[in-house]
Amino acid sequence: MKKTTTILTVIIITLISFSSIFAQYSESFENSFYPSGWSGKGFEKSNAKKKSGNYSAISSKNSTNGEENYMVIENVTTSSNATISFSCIAHNGNKGTQISVFIKNSSISKGDSVLVTSVTPSKGTWSVTSLNIPNEYQNTEDNKIYFIVKKTGNGNDKVYIDDVNSNFPMPVEMSSFTYNVNKNNVNLKWNTTSEINNKGFEVQRNSGNEWIVLGFVSASSTKSYNFIDNSLNTGSYQYRLKQIDFNGNFEYFTLNSDVKVGSPAKFSLSQNYPNPFNPSTKINFQIPTDEFVTLKVFDNAGREVLSLVNEIKAAGYHTVEMKTNLTSGVYYYVLVAGSHTDTKKMTVIK
Repeated sequence: MKKTTTILTVIIITLISFSSIFAQYSESFENSFYPSGWSGKGFEKSNAKKKSGNYSAISSKNSTNGEENYMVIENVTTSSNATISFSCIAHNGNKGTQISVFIKNSSISKGDSVLVTSVTPSKGTWSVTSLNIPNEYQNTEDNKIYFIVKKTGNGNDKVYIDDVNSNFPMPVEMSSFTYNVNKNNVNLKWNTTSEINNKGFEVQRNSGNEWIVLGFVSASSTKSYNFIDNSLNTGSYQYRLKQIDFNGNFEYFTLNSDVKVGSPAKFSLSQNYPNPFNPSTKINFQIPTDEFVTLKVFDNAGREVLSLVNEIKAAGYHTVEMKTNLTSGVYYYVLVAGSHTDTKKMTVIK
């Protein structure tokens, strides 16, 4: 059995970046309309009256009774003690037209939507309305916040809305969220500058269309954390942290960039672990190109006792779990991939 020696190469990549999908909102309608993340019907951009900047949003000139003009902020993630404010003014101010603010979440059983407040704008002065997000909608995802102008009876006045702002207090302030890649292992590191009532962080990974939970890291007085995700296949991965407080409230922090685990630079066969073992062990190997691979186990007399792999394998990092009822003794496992061969010794104990 031929034996070759392979030198392992460590690849390290670091990203110093973080973002939160625990979104804050500030909109004064200065750019595209409807703004990104918004939708609606019957509103348009106007420079006739504005609270700040050069523009505001004006409800439609359509004066048909029962006509609803609305704007909606989509996919809102809220925190505990979340609030939102907006400024409004009427065009004529003597029609009694109201702006109603609703919140909706299909996962919360509160009917179609919940009315948060109704405001009757005056003509002469911009008024600022601040409101609390209802308790059952705090610390939730995928909310929709509606601004609805419903014209009934004589209420056919146009209204203007400007300076929509949110205040979603964050119990944890993140200062950095980084990673490095060592072969097919990803080491996540993050630091915070302040923490209030922090229980810890749930670490999540996404390699397709679903986030999976990898583990939980408890809060630390050092405000410095790390988590290692081991033995990944070649591919692209996303990571995020779900920070959870002792009341069950949470917020997310996610890396701005995907983490890429590349193909190895060289052929390599690792020592099985654990070793000695009974009844199972794992064997890791890496190949830089697609190859037909065999992985076989031989006894001390050179007789084949197990065939673990006998197929084409893609370039990347691979793990084979070996479960056996072999008798106690010394055995050899041999990896052949293309023109490369390597052999290592293992011990079974009973």
